[in-house]
Amino acid sequence: MKPRIVLLVGALAIMLSIIAFAIPFARNEGFWAAYGFGLLAIVSQLYFMRSAFRPGEPIKSKVYGFPIARVGVAYLFIQFVASVIEMACADWVPLWVYLVLDVIVLCLALAGCIATEAARDEVMRQDARRTANTTTIMRLRAGIQVALAQCEECSARTDIERLAEALRFSDPVSHEETIPLEERLLGSMEKLNAAVAHSDEGCMLALAREMLATVEERNALCRLSK
Repeated sequence: MKPRIVLLVGALAIMLSIIAFAIPFARNEGFWAAYGFGLLAIVSQLYFMRSAFRPGEPIKSKVYGFPIARVGVAYLFIQFVASVIEMACADWVPLWVYLVLDVIVLCLALAGCIATEAARDEVMRQDARRTANTTTIMRLRAGIQVALAQCEECSARTDIERLAEALRFSDPVSHEETIPLEERLLGSMEKLNAAVAHSDEGCMLALAREMLATVEERNALCRLSK
């Protein structure tokens, strides 16, 4: 998108210049202020679009960046129209009126950009945290499915199925209180898969029951933490 945005910014700058100098406006201080703020709004789109669609970021970040781009486009539209009107009225409207209005519009655009950037970054941070917080349970669920697939007719299958069901309905989000239990479960899962691979029925049964008790303990902690 970068060359297209640069091309669009250049085209808009040319359009504003044609409007400013082809129409016989009064070329006073008010005219130049209106023209300058109009050009600033156009050139600022390079910043708004770069902030919205930061290079090297994942596609989710770019999707969340659309509100930032929307703020930039709204600022461009409002300031472009305002600049044309101000240039048309430059011969009878005082310069300070233009400066106050245009600076207010610029400050509002910057505030909107900062707010939407902060919101995007916070959403991305929460998404990353949520993904990290659910990784352990996802690993446990994947591990128990491997165990089930390898012990089709073993005597411990019923207990392993109960464990799989408990993991399936367990809260997927980890908390500080549950991390020690989850680390214990991960270690037990490795042992369980090794026992299944070696057809160690007694070990499978003991590990499945032990892990089921740990999952139930974790579920109790999750309920208490809410």
